[in-house]
Amino acid sequence: MRVDVVIVGAGIGGAVLALDLGRRGWRVALVEREAVQPKIARPEILWSTTANALERYGIADAIRDRASVKLEAIEIGGETPWLRITRDDFDAAGIDAFSTNPSMTRAIIADAAVATGNVEIHRGVAVEELLREEGCVTGIRSKELVIEARLVVGDDGGNSIVRTQLGIPITLTPFPIEFVTAMIPHWTLPPARGRVWIDGGGAKAFIPWPGGEGILLIPLPADRPTPEGQDYKRIARPFGHAASYVADGAALIGDAVHPMTPAGGQGANASIWDALALANVADAALRADDVSRTRLLEYERLRRPNNERSVAISRIARRAFRAGRYLPLSFVIPAAMRTINTLRWPKRRIIRTFATTFVTFGVR
Repeated sequence: MRVDVVIVGAGIGGAVLALDLGRRGWRVALVEREAVQPKIARPEILWSTTANALERYGIADAIRDRASVKLEAIEIGGETPWLRITRDDFDAAGIDAFSTNPSMTRAIIADAAVATGNVEIHRGVAVEELLREEGCVTGIRSKELVIEARLVVGDDGGNSIVRTQLGIPITLTPFPIEFVTAMIPHWTLPPARGRVWIDGGGAKAFIPWPGGEGILLIPLPADRPTPEGQDYKRIARPFGHAASYVADGAALIGDAVHPMTPAGGQGANASIWDALALANVADAALRADDVSRTRLLEYERLRRPNNERSVAISRIARRAFRAGRYLPLSFVIPAAMRTINTLRWPKRRIIRTFATTFVTFGVR
């Protein structure tokens, strides 16, 4: 099989990249290891800065209306919340936050990509190696098929086979907390309101989903066992930043190049903005018949500064959790949150920071 671009991994960034390049007329193969669209039981925030950037593809309304809940409030604390983020805070920051069902958002984007007539999705395909010719990547090989391509893009997660095959190093920093998630099939809390409950037994986050569902997130130290009695999934989220984004004939996006923790809701948004930036660079490179590393470095130049700031949010969160071993958190956290709640401007600034860190201004 021969195409212009093969994307390894049908993550949210890979799906957006396929949609964009398909609309421009390039033949794209989107290759996914999972045989069927998985149901992803974890929280995911899309900030309005990202949703607005998807307007031109005709999918933003579907994502907002069908696959998301626009959050109207987030409450953090014990029986009486210490910190409340309200509609007034979102409005003052000029930002909306959408709690999305990750499986639904990816399906909407992938369907739109296929509808361009230039994108094919191949599921149940585990890529084993990259094809090369005179040092340039020229495609992928799996047990099932071989695809030759002018450009190969890796969106295949923190354990990226594409990054490994390219020999691009990355140092992953373990996060002191792992995340246990579970579906909430019937949402009984107030609609469009997230709740983080913190008491002597630890913390639990309840996050609404579309369709009257929700998601439960429990942060646990790595040495604590997973609770029993429910269909829990446990996720470890090390983070890091790869030494390079590109090679001759290849590029990396999303978790393949900058895996992140859930801190600040950066991961999915950064992946989409990677795709938007790479789409412009890749289109120009394909038209010039030059997919060399030198040509593709423009994509890394655009995205590395933003992604470094997004990864830094994970570093700050790690330091905060580690400091918790030595500080009287039962006093410090409530006092700090009550102060922020009273002042109001810090929480609005934090919202704005979280919602714009990953944005590459000028990328259209």
